[in-house]
Amino acid sequence: MKKLILKQTPNLIFILFLFVGSILSFLYFQGEKQGYKEEILREFAIESENRYEVVKSRLVQRKVAINLIKNFFAASQEVSREEFSTFTKGVLSQYELESVCWVSSDKKKRYIVAKNKTTEQSCLSFNVTEMTRVFIGPKPQMMVSEFVSSRNGEKGFVSLVFDLRTLALEGNAELSEEFLILSDQFRNTLKGYSFSKKKIFETQETVSQNSLDYKYFPLEEFAEIQFLYLAELPEEVLAREKIRLL
Repeated sequence: MKKLILKQTPNLIFILFLFVGSILSFLYFQGEKQGYKEEILREFAIESENRYEVVKSRLVQRKVAINLIKNFFAASQEVSREEFSTFTKGVLSQYELESVCWVSSDKKKRYIVAKNKTTEQSCLSFNVTEMTRVFIGPKPQMMVSEFVSSRNGEKGFVSLVFDLRTLALEGNAELSEEFLILSDQFRNTLKGYSFSKKKIFETQETVSQNSLDYKYFPLEEFAEIQFLYLAELPEEVLAREKIRLL
């Protein structure tokens, strides 16, 4: 009996060793996995904030452009077609715009300065009931409009059309999916533009609160439309990056 116990003892020690080793390996792997995830989340937070700052800066520049034209009208007794063309050509090139247009309140006058005939069509579609519009086509474009008035009281609306792709940093984000969200509280609608997929979409989903893998930042407001920058860390990115690091 004593010999049997002695014979089984090495086997029990070996099994116990395997069991303890498995537990330690599991705990080590879990720690590595958690540390990896925290590293990716830190990188995602830094990346999304840096790219948000670029989008915000470029959107602010579009607002500067429209304010320049508003001030130009406000400082002028009357703005002729030639004066409008001369002034806005500089704005067009400096602020990466596709077209700039003005239409009088009675719709009898219309001035347009555009890069080409294609971008001119966007200005021709101005509608006073929709001061911010998104166009789906070869170029995903946005038109933002503001009311303007000259010193002699001539009233109208000035609109800027620009390519949505010019708002983001060149090249896709390494970790996140990026979106520009347009929140129209008056109509209770949400429209979005995916910077990575270069697609415009409509959604009924509400903007969630920030989380570790979901960040949104308020941008500018044009004609009662609130712009938001949204960055999301997809689950597949975590899986892809884990495989790459192994």
